[in-house]
Amino acid sequence: MNRQDSLGKGVLPLLLALLLPGSLVQSAEPGSLDVRFDPPEGYGGQQRFLVVVGSNLYLTRENLVRRMDEQGVADPEWRLRAPLEHPPQSLVATPWGGFVVSDVFQSYLEQADGTWTRMGSSTSQWFPQADGSFIVHMRGRRISRQDPEGREVVGYGLNGRFGSVSFVNPSGSSSIGAVFGPRVAMSDRRGRLVVGGNFVSVGGVERLGLVRLLGDGRPDPAWNPGAALGIATTNDADPEILANFQGTPPTNFMTARPDWLILGPDDTAVVGIEYVAPRGFPDRRIAVLRESGELRSIFPSEPLSGLAVGCVQPDGRILIADHTLETWQGTPVGKLIRLEPDGTLDPTFQVTLDPPGASVSAMTLDDQGRLWISGFFTAVNGVARPGLARLFAHDSTPSIPQMTVSVARSRVAEGETLHLATEPTGSPAPAFQWYRDGVPIPGAVQSGLRLPVTNGVVPAEFQVVAWNTQGTNVLNLGRTEVAIRSPRPGGTAPQWGARLTNVSLITRLVPLADGRILFGAGTGWTTPAAMVGRLTAEGLLDSDFGTGGIVEGDGRVEDLLLRPDGSVVVTGSFSSIAGAPAAGIAELSATGQRIPRNFPELDYSSVTTALGLPNGQWILAGRFSRVAGVPRFRMARLKSDLSLDPDFDASATFERWQVVDVLALDGQGRLLAAGASHAAEGSLTNPAPYGLARLLPNGALDPTFTRAPAWGRTLFVESDGNLVTGLPLQRWSPEGRPMPLFLGNPTSPYLDIEPDHRLVRLSDGSFVAPLSASSLSINQLRRWLPNGRVDDLFENPFTEWEFRPRVTAAAALPDGSILTAIVDGRGGALIRRVLPDSDLQLADPQWAGGELRAGLFTQPGRRYRVVSRDSPGSPATATGELIEGDGYLSPVGATASGSEGYLQVVREPDGE
Repeated sequence: MNRQDSLGKGVLPLLLALLLPGSLVQSAEPGSLDVRFDPPEGYGGQQRFLVVVGSNLYLTRENLVRRMDEQGVADPEWRLRAPLEHPPQSLVATPWGGFVVSDVFQSYLEQADGTWTRMGSSTSQWFPQADGSFIVHMRGRRISRQDPEGREVVGYGLNGRFGSVSFVNPSGSSSIGAVFGPRVAMSDRRGRLVVGGNFVSVGGVERLGLVRLLGDGRPDPAWNPGAALGIATTNDADPEILANFQGTPPTNFMTARPDWLILGPDDTAVVGIEYVAPRGFPDRRIAVLRESGELRSIFPSEPLSGLAVGCVQPDGRILIADHTLETWQGTPVGKLIRLEPDGTLDPTFQVTLDPPGASVSAMTLDDQGRLWISGFFTAVNGVARPGLARLFAHDSTPSIPQMTVSVARSRVAEGETLHLATEPTGSPAPAFQWYRDGVPIPGAVQSGLRLPVTNGVVPAEFQVVAWNTQGTNVLNLGRTEVAIRSPRPGGTAPQWGARLTNVSLITRLVPLADGRILFGAGTGWTTPAAMVGRLTAEGLLDSDFGTGGIVEGDGRVEDLLLRPDGSVVVTGSFSSIAGAPAAGIAELSATGQRIPRNFPELDYSSVTTALGLPNGQWILAGRFSRVAGVPRFRMARLKSDLSLDPDFDASATFERWQVVDVLALDGQGRLLAAGASHAAEGSLTNPAPYGLARLLPNGALDPTFTRAPAWGRTLFVESDGNLVTGLPLQRWSPEGRPMPLFLGNPTSPYLDIEPDHRLVRLSDGSFVAPLSASSLSINQLRRWLPNGRVDDLFENPFTEWEFRPRVTAAAALPDGSILTAIVDGRGGALIRRVLPDSDLQLADPQWAGGELRAGLFTQPGRRYRVVSRDSPGSPATATGELIEGDGYLSPVGATASGSEGYLQVVREPDGE
């Protein structure tokens, strides 16, 4: 007999003896009152929530969360320990025991052992997932995700950016300038979030009013019901409401808006939708969506208050209550009814609430088919029940519990929290007990397990037992070992260099081949200050450059272009540099001395970038409109002698507010230009960016290239001819067409106030750039994988709040590390070095018994191949060992001939 068999047989008599009374379900007529539940007065009325866990009901009384048993007896000893200061507003049970509870200001996570954690604002909905993570819905603002350690999964929020519009319903409420974007949300049984609200796109993908987000926050490409529901955009809205709007009214509206969502069986969805209607005639409908997003049915909603509450049975029938209910499809009804999935009334469900004006404020179904209701009523079906009652709703077919693994972990680190979980079925709803090496874990009686890993809790084998009146089942989740956590990418090296107190803001970082670093700086002020500097390989000012490592000027550097002879062309907004006049462009020698160059006069001393052509000519781009006295709007080409080339004129390409930020040549030598900057002197009524375009040799737009609506200050030409712009990060074909398989985050700019983003590309094809949520927030450094997906393994290294660090420039070094320039509240500029990823680094290498052994730091989602070599230059021999990265230190090895040999690990392609 194996351990699983012995465990199941050994605990069966005990488990059956512990069955709760509520697990013996009595069959009764639908809608009849369950008289066994007889709560005392004072618990009914306007409940904001009813939560059933096991056989207990959780609700509020006297500004506290209280617990009742099956018979309605309140437990005077039970209480939440989270420090609520105001009446509870919401309560959500977690899969591993405990709750997320919110008052009007704060939300708290209270674990089963009574420990609690402050989670954040009460304006958020919290959706706990079986793996310990949380999906967070900030109503009207954004959707985000936290991992089990409480860190934000940045890629989730960036992939799920909402393109919002207004909704105006003259018959009801309007949301001009009020609730935009994600308005209502629910999590299905697979961890996908269904969101409804005032939006037309999510993550750059069209989604009208409804979207289902995958685990990484991207819209589910197979789920898109908005158009089938009649949700569309319009330029029409009630003129009276628009006339009373403070400020400039919007011009784009939605024809319908989802108001509520209820999860149905098999991840179906029931959606309440309000449509734009003539004044005084509300148009509310209920739609039933299949799991695929296809429309199963849609029918008029008789409740008119907009405050209806409901839930869905496992057979798909819909329970709904509203104080305005009087008829349904012409049939007189009470305030609580049941509908078939097609919207027809179910006459077998009859409930009478007294008095006639009674209402239901909250309801929930339990796993035994019983409906719990609260509200303003005094009696149910003629029996006194002051505001709180339990009804029979449906029967379920008795079945033995079955379980499948939903979350399993083979390794975990000391100080982390182990989460394991199952997906159970069975009727009546099963009870659970978790075991560690055959010993029951106290308090572990949910379908999920949460276990802090301290003091040798693991290694161990974990099992979970589920039982009900029909029998018992045991699921073995295998062995979990303690391992060493790999460092997360994004760690910084010890202090590199020194704070540059004489440098206000670094705008450009350019690594040199000898390890030194060239930087551009400035603020745009006319007072002379540091504009160009050079650091040694150790990060200190290089005394061999300029004066003490600095070249001063009276403006701001935008770009630095290295020349083959070691000199550097400086562009920006300045009128002097190195003690001599300069109209936005100048050249410095390798030692920081001014090189006399006869650049032409510009009417506006601002050059955003320059490009040297193979034939010795130059392309200049900037905010000027005349070059050497000749009209040349925003761009000009210079001959090799720096005189204006009359055969090139791109003036007709630009609107007055558009500015080019970057120039490049494609693989065929054709000129590309991109930009996101705006010029203040232009009309800003429609400030579209310059975008991405290709120019003919005479400066006109190339008609064979689709001018792309790119919004970025960086442009990369890839080896296959594709183009990458950022930010937002987007990839385009060689002819300017967007590439949909490149994920990126193709939304309009990430920020409320746009910083000067400069995208950096690493040698492995990934991208790095600074991000900021607003002008007041801390800048974040983010990395994207080569396929455009945000790399959530990369942890933002700049999290100090007190000094508000802001990343102003970044550059990649050959070893994979990243240099970042920072300004903060302590004054001056600081350059920090972000270390390369920890994987592919071997720890504690040793040779013993004809084998080379070492430890390999891995990252989740990556694969590693172990190879051996007889000498550094000899061919590699694969050992056949393929390591699946999980974020922990993994042992690797290879045979060796004698004491000679080399162990190497290579990273397999991501396969994205």
